[in-house]
Parts: sequence; C-alpha cells; structure tokens
Amino acid sequence: TACAARDALRELEHRRREERQMRFEDRLSAQRAAEEAKRERRQRRWECRQMRSEDRRTAQLVVKEAQREKDRQRLQVRQAVLREKSLRRIRRLLRRWRSKEERRQRTAAQEAEQ
Repeated sequence: TACAARDALRELEHRRREERQMRFEDRLSAQRAAEEAKRERRQRRWECRQMRSEDRRTAQLVVKEAQREKDRQRLQVRQAVLREKSLRRIRRLLRRWRSKEERRQRTAAQEAEQ
C-alpha cells in the first residue's frame, strides 16, 4: 500500500509536470502567434503607407504635368498675341511709309509740272 501510494504520488507529479509543460508550450505558441500577427499587421500597414505615398507621388506628377500643359498653352497664346501685335505694328508702319512715299511722289510730280 505504501508502494502503491508512492506510485500514485509519482504518477500525479508526472501528470502535473506534463500539464505544466503543455501549458508552457501553449503559452509559447500563443505568444509566437501573437508576435507573427503583429509582424503581419506592421507589414500590411507599411505596404499601405507605401501605396499611399506612391499614389500621392503619382497625383503630384499628374498635377505638375497638368500645370506644365497649362503653362505651355498660356505661353503659346501669349506668343500668338505678341506676334499679332508686332504684325499690326509692322503693317501700320508700312502704311505710314507708303502714304509718306505717295505724298512725296505727288509733290515731286506737282513740282515737275510747274
């Protein structure tokens, strides 16, 4: 009976040790799973941040390109206006010169007649 009691005690201690070991392993695997989940969340957040910054960069590039196009068009209009102005000025100068030339020729013809 003392032997049986000792065996029962040994068996009980053995079972407790096994249970303690299993609880430890369960806690360890739960901790590892939590760390892995945390790592995955951090990775996902980083990827989202990267995508957002790439989207922002793309949007900035699009805006810059649109601004460049607008500036290009504005410049073309300005150049056309300046060309038109200078052409008008040249035509006006030519008209003046022609009318002066015609006047000079008329007066020269009148003087020749006299």
